[in-house]
Amino acid sequence: MQHYIVLAIIALSSIYLVRHLWQMVRGKKGACGSCGHTRQCSGLRLCDVNNGSSVRIKQLIGETSACQRLRELGICESACIRKVADNGSLICCIDDSKVIISEHLAKNILVEQLF
Repeated sequence: MQHYIVLAIIALSSIYLVRHLWQMVRGKKGACGSCGHTRQCSGLRLCDVNNGSSVRIKQLIGETSACQRLRELGICESACIRKVADNGSLICCIDDSKVIISEHLAKNILVEQLF
């Protein structure tokens, strides 16, 4: 009996995982970094912004721990930052501080251009 319960749990977990991965591959949804709920994730990513551009952060997506670390660095929703350089790692100015983040993390930061 216990084996059937374990198999049922594994099957349900696999179905959820495959569905979630399929949605992410199709680009329709991403995981909200702060709450884990799925929501529409579309827009300009920080890694795609030109050097010298100022942007406002709209949303952090990806792993909760990575999003939390970005928030601790001051890279949080509604913050205004300026991308200084992009040489594998991104250099951004937040207020009077410069922060260096990896390109992988920059792909998880959705922004809107400031004019």
